[in-house]
Amino acid sequence: MEQWDQRAASAEGWVLRRFVGRYRRLPGTLLGSTVAPVQQSGVRMIVDGTHPFHYWWQAHLLDAIVDGAWRRHRGGDIAGASGSAILGHRLLATIRLRNRGTLRNHFYDDTAWLALAVDRLASLDAHLGRRASRVSLSRTRRVLTRRLLQGRDDSGGVFWNRDRDFLNAATSGPVALHLARTGRVEEARNIVEWLCTTLLEPERGMVLDGVRRTGALVTDVYTYNQGTTVAALLALGSPEDLARAASLVRAIGNHLTWQRGGKQALVLHGVGDGGLFTGILVRYLALAALDERLTAEVRGVAAELIRVTGDFLWETRDAAQGLFTHSAGHAVHTPEPGDRTELSVQVQAWMVMEAAARLGT
Repeated sequence: MEQWDQRAASAEGWVLRRFVGRYRRLPGTLLGSTVAPVQQSGVRMIVDGTHPFHYWWQAHLLDAIVDGAWRRHRGGDIAGASGSAILGHRLLATIRLRNRGTLRNHFYDDTAWLALAVDRLASLDAHLGRRASRVSLSRTRRVLTRRLLQGRDDSGGVFWNRDRDFLNAATSGPVALHLARTGRVEEARNIVEWLCTTLLEPERGMVLDGVRRTGALVTDVYTYNQGTTVAALLALGSPEDLARAASLVRAIGNHLTWQRGGKQALVLHGVGDGGLFTGILVRYLALAALDERLTAEVRGVAAELIRVTGDFLWETRDAAQGLFTHSAGHAVHTPEPGDRTELSVQVQAWMVMEAAARLGT
């Protein structure tokens, strides 16, 4: 456990030092830069309006900050956990500021990722007894939930964006999970049933990407869609849900891995948005690994995938620069002066380290 805690703390420090800083030098603000120089200058990051703004990358940065808070809490560092919670609130407030004073977004999946991160921040606050922030978070959760409900289709799925021409797993999975966690169980179940009947491929047991308004099935398979579906099934928790979750964990082990030293590591999806996909899967595989309603065999599959993937990312990192790879099977190459690295890839590795730390030994 101590080893993984140290790895998670290192990954956290690298991300926060390299990518995170004030927005436009405004006091009290905190935002992640989408890109940063590979070689650190020692100058604190200032995120200005020229930096690209990816709403959902910020949501996963918030989720990772909450992970760090819980790690500190597990280790008895309550003051440190509270400090991380404060960082989370600063980031959330600055996301709203950078987003022109609103949390509205064209993409329903972006909104869902932020809703899930806010859910976890609210749970952290409640556990720490931080009462003053709970009212504002409650209001934020209601706003986000209302917008997500607007993305539903009569079929049961949730649209990708406000164009309403693509029903997909990338939105439906996290929306179902958020609804289940906030007590809207029947609405969550309707979405999960749509996922399992429309997008769950019977041959391999994998969740496909989505379906166009024309009825055309998009058959791409991405790691993160499997993870949110597992999590939503576990949150609903009926015997059928648990059986489906177990089957999906096994399918992930069979079809979304590569061999590393005789063990199975999870595939990665490169840079850009794909730089977050496997980190999201690992976040939710950790729930399966710790869920005693699942068999020891299934929990073991999930835990092994997390640890082997975490070992790969740690052992192939560029230790001098504190950078993780985005490519399965290849070590990070020596960076050249002027190269830049992306927030998504580095937050993904941080998420994997936190998930492994959560499992312990």
